[in-house]
Amino acid sequence: MITWSRLRNFFGNNTVNVPLLLFTVVVLVSSVQMVFVSFSSTGDILTDPFGLPKALESEHYRSLLFDQMIGLGRYLFNSVFVSVGSPLITLILSILGGYRFGRSCHEFKFRGWVFGLLLFALILPSQKFYIPQFTIMSRLGLFNSYWSLILIYGAIAPHVSTYLMSTYFSQLPSKIFALRVLVAT
Repeated sequence: MITWSRLRNFFGNNTVNVPLLLFTVVVLVSSVQMVFVSFSSTGDILTDPFGLPKALESEHYRSLLFDQMIGLGRYLFNSVFVSVGSPLITLILSILGGYRFGRSCHEFKFRGWVFGLLLFALILPSQKFYIPQFTIMSRLGLFNSYWSLILIYGAIAPHVSTYLMSTYFSQLPSKIFALRVLVAT
């Protein structure tokens, strides 16, 4: 028997779950519909946009991947090349700088000033550097090349990641970094 308290407990406990479940169903149905439409022909889409495709056609994907006019392969190469190169530069610079700033055994002159400048760079807006970046890349002959993107993207993030790596390295115990070589005689 359904009582008012049972209904109130069910909906009271599921006031968040029921809308989320409905939202999930809408998103999943839309995603499945998008996949079906991608394998449908143009005529099938125009006659019955919400129906199942009569035959699975992969011509759209073939033309997308292999057509020279579209050039998706070149775009994918550009994205992968820049997306691998710039984080690699950022990672190398931030690990080296973070270790140098984070470990107290590596004191150097003006360490506080340099670290202060690094923290000051956190508050500067990146738009302030657009014109100098353009000028530098033009003078170096790197304008409109992969290397200009890789160098600029690799130079934007190291101040943030160096700060994060320095706090990480400062929290690690010294025994991890002690290298002891036992020489058996």
